[in-house]
Amino acid sequence: MASWSSRRYGTTADTSQQPGLEVVIDHEGLEPAPDRQGQYPERVTSKKPFYLESDRHAPPQSYISASSPSSYSRPTKPTITPLTYSENSKRQEQRGESCRRLWLVLAIIIAILVVVGAIVGGVVGSQEMKKSKPDPSTTSASKSPPETSNTATTTTSGQQQLNLKPNSPLTATGYRDGAFYHIHLFYQSLDGTIHRSRFSSEGNNKGGWSKPENFSSIKLLSSGSSLAATTNLAKSPPEINLYYLNPSSQLSGHRFSGDSLLTPITSLQQTPTVISSQSKLSAYHPVLISQNIPSGTLQYFRDWSFEGRSWENYTLPQSNSAFVSTPLVLLPNAVTYQDSIGVLYVDRKGEVASYLASTNNTRVEEWSWGIGSTGVTFGGNKTNALGGFVNGRTKNLVDTYILFEDEGKLYEARQDESTGSGWKGPNEIKGIEEVEKGTEITCVTMALWELNGVRLKGEKDMNRCFLMGGKGKLMEVWFDGGGWRVVGEVPLQ
Repeated sequence: MASWSSRRYGTTADTSQQPGLEVVIDHEGLEPAPDRQGQYPERVTSKKPFYLESDRHAPPQSYISASSPSSYSRPTKPTITPLTYSENSKRQEQRGESCRRLWLVLAIIIAILVVVGAIVGGVVGSQEMKKSKPDPSTTSASKSPPETSNTATTTTSGQQQLNLKPNSPLTATGYRDGAFYHIHLFYQSLDGTIHRSRFSSEGNNKGGWSKPENFSSIKLLSSGSSLAATTNLAKSPPEINLYYLNPSSQLSGHRFSGDSLLTPITSLQQTPTVISSQSKLSAYHPVLISQNIPSGTLQYFRDWSFEGRSWENYTLPQSNSAFVSTPLVLLPNAVTYQDSIGVLYVDRKGEVASYLASTNNTRVEEWSWGIGSTGVTFGGNKTNALGGFVNGRTKNLVDTYILFEDEGKLYEARQDESTGSGWKGPNEIKGIEEVEKGTEITCVTMALWELNGVRLKGEKDMNRCFLMGGKGKLMEVWFDGGGWRVVGEVPLQ
């Protein structure tokens, strides 16, 4: 075991028993001790100087002086001047202030990145929603007309969506006002309430649909009632008449003028008429048609109230071929609409048939249509809905188009200038999907009134039909003269 000696404290150990390197411990460090002759051991040079742990704060340098290789020199230690408390505190405050500034800058950068990310995300999300939003024109091979392009998008926030009665009764009527046209559409909600939606091609963005109007004061037969609407141009502004069966199964009606619900049609109450709930109704002013059950004959009603007279009411002769509960479509049969009125129905053979009548119940007039079967097979249930409308053409004749549903598919047949006196169809309409089975179908023909000089026009913009689509949607389709187009949904909010 090596012996230790301390010059400073005057203690020296005997080294004769184990020669070797002796060191002394100084309060300033560790240094070699001289031998008995007072000589220091010869210097040994190494590649790396040896340091004690306590001397690592000193800069690396040799303990041996370059001028005296055989002697040792003390290492020169750096002089460290301690900071006063105030200086140290000031430096710490400066460091803290720097840290706070750094964190503040980082927080601002992060906040800016978050805001920029939110803006970019909102823009991208909005673009994706626009891309994914279905266009009404994509459900059909043709584009929707510009004047009703907002049909499927007009909504009113904060209001609940109306739930329509399955196979809700539907009826529509319309009229022209100069360069514009107006449509009134009636339907029934799940709770039995009658509602009306109005469309106008006049106004900003070429018009649009109104909010649904609620007419809870109109009470229908609880077992169900057909609806029939028509426009009376003898009134100014034009008056809308709605016909239905009341809870006593009597033929009843209300008059509408503009935004107002007017009084009931009292002239109908003067001669109450009970009609079977199985009967459909159809109207084109001033005529209304129903069916006698179970005979199947057609009942003719004519409104003479504009002349101060009571309603005319009789059974049409030679009309006993109609199928019981047949759909009915009442249409003008000439451009100069006077006494000529035509009715389309389904006969007992399952074919679409036509009948022409005048105010004289003993005389039948033939105009564009004939009497009897059109040769158009009415597929499916014979009580399914039948919709139709007419356009004017040359020589006081009309082009007639009919629409019906069979097993969720829509079919069309027509009699126009290309078919002569015959009929063409039925042909399935492609591109119209999600048609509700058993749906009602109603179409619009412009109102006429010969006394005011209003004649049937050939324009196609009012050739609109309405039916129930999938999931309770109320759909609008349009025939532009070349083909059928899906306009979209009638807003129910």
